[in-house]
Amino acid sequence: MKVRNVQVLIKTEDKDLEERLKEMVSKIGARVVETENLSKDELKKIDLLIIDTREMEYESMFEFIGEIRKLNHKIKIMWLTCKDNIKSSLLAMKVGVTEEVFFPIDVKTLKNKIKILLEVSQKEKREHQSMLKMEKIDFV
Repeated sequence: MKVRNVQVLIKTEDKDLEERLKEMVSKIGARVVETENLSKDELKKIDLLIIDTREMEYESMFEFIGEIRKLNHKIKIMWLTCKDNIKSSLLAMKVGVTEEVFFPIDVKTLKNKIKILLEVSQKEKREHQSMLKMEKIDFV
């Protein structure tokens, strides 16, 4: 089953990885949002952030994730990392990372994890829309 009406932001310095992720996400049915000139309103609509932590400093990464969380508290965050240790995992949990994936990446596992996160986002959106419709009915 393909997902619909979900958007993914990919943040990585690895162009090869970025292209593979874009292709994978598109095949699942999600829309990939480009990072350049992204407005605050557009950030609010992102369902999944996939962030490659290998070439980022923790401080700037936490700041980036924190800014996105302020605008969009429902966003799912997938953290791609080569640091398979408790300290890294605790830091990931602290900033609200939904899913950790460790390098070397198993493509099938990655695809399944992305699909599950997007299906959850899609379900949450549908439930939110249903709630809004019910609220409108209650006020009529």
